[in-house]
This record gives sequence, C-alpha cells and structure tokens, in this order.
Amino acid sequence: MTIIINDYTIRIDQDQEPGQELTQRREETVENLGIRILVSESKLKYKDIAHKMGITPEWLSRLMRKDLEPEMREKILQAVSELRGEADDQ
Repeated sequence: MTIIINDYTIRIDQDQEPGQELTQRREETVENLGIRILVSESKLKYKDIAHKMGITPEWLSRLMRKDLEPEMREKILQAVSELRGEADDQ
C-alpha cells in the first residue's frame, strides 16, 4: 500500500501485481489535520488531552474522525494549550 500525502489529502493506492492495471483508487481527506499536526508537534498523547477535557480517549478519537464543531475545536485546543504549558513548566 502506498500512501501519498498531498495538500492535506491522503491517497491510498492498493498494491498490484506486475502487469496488472490499478483496479481501485480511494482518496480521503484527513479531518482536523491542523489539530493532529499540533498534537504531534507537541508530543502529546490523545489520552492526556481527553483526560484534560474530562472525556474518554475513545470519544475523542470518534470526535476527531469528523469535522469538529467550533465549540469542540476550541475545547480541544484549550486542552492542548494547557498541556503544552504544563510541559514547558517542567
């Protein structure tokens, strides 16, 4: 499986046998990419963000699959900001 990231789009091409034509192509947009990048660069764990927000990690994962409502986006960003501040203090 080849994954190509291009302008916030991940294209997944299924592997093919030599001589066969590509049979399927699927394109997916990564939801909430800005938050995902921020979490990754901050070296935070989603379970810590969920705990700070008072929700389960599983629920946060479900929320991140779809485009977030502005209020929920702000709550997540606030939790990330607070956790980054705590990490900087240590």
